[in-house]
Amino acid sequence: MNQIVSTISTAVEEQSNTTSEMAGNVAQASQGVQEVNETVAESTLAVEQVSQTLTRVNRASSDMSSQSRAVDDSTHTLSRLAEELNRLAGCFRV
Repeated sequence: MNQIVSTISTAVEEQSNTTSEMAGNVAQASQGVQEVNETVAESTLAVEQVSQTLTRVNRASSDMSSQSRAVDDSTHTLSRLAEELNRLAGCFRV
């Protein structure tokens, strides 16, 4: 009878140790998951910042393109005015 009780006691102690070890492993896994979540959150923030920067660059590029077209149009207008001025100046005799 004592041997049976001793065997059961040993088995319960081993089970308790195994359960404690499993709890420790679960805690470590949980910590790992938390660290991964923090890294993902940081990465998400970085991606959002890059996206916002790219949006600003895109807007600036679009603005520059519009301004470039306006300068081109003004250059053509100025060229036509210069030609007209030369033509009109040619009408005068000194």
